[in-house]
Amino acid sequence: MTAQMTPPAQEVTSSNSTTAILLLDPTSPGGEAALSGLTPDDTDVVLVTLVTGPCSDAIRAYALGEGLDLSTAAWMYLSQVQDKVSLPGRTIELVVATGPDAGLELDLVMSQRPDSRVLVPRSAMTADRYLRAAVAHRTDVAVIDGVRNAMPLSA
Repeated sequence: MTAQMTPPAQEVTSSNSTTAILLLDPTSPGGEAALSGLTPDDTDVVLVTLVTGPCSDAIRAYALGEGLDLSTAAWMYLSQVQDKVSLPGRTIELVVATGPDAGLELDLVMSQRPDSRVLVPRSAMTADRYLRAAVAHRTDVAVIDGVRNAMPLSA
């Protein structure tokens, strides 16, 4: 597995802090629904996007159209979302999961943060059976419904 991570933007220590892992699916109109599950108490946020499986189709198309490699396009997308959810005192980590199995990649990210909440858009769970299998054993995974306009990738 080859999840690539950026270090947190800032260090925050708080006894009330919680960690939220959000899977984003830029391919689906409801793919950013997990963002609606964030609360001000989520001082540590991990934004994850996949570059394998059906959830990566939009990033793949953007990369091809702009002449970028897939990983660069994914980092650009996550940076845009990071700007959207930034709050004072919130640490945001970006993860581009690049391995061959999207479910295993998300499972790896979750296993490195066992006390975290995991927010996954229903679109990703519907589109990728491997992803469903990876989170099936976790009791702290919230599948978020709702349609939020997927953030368009822009240069």
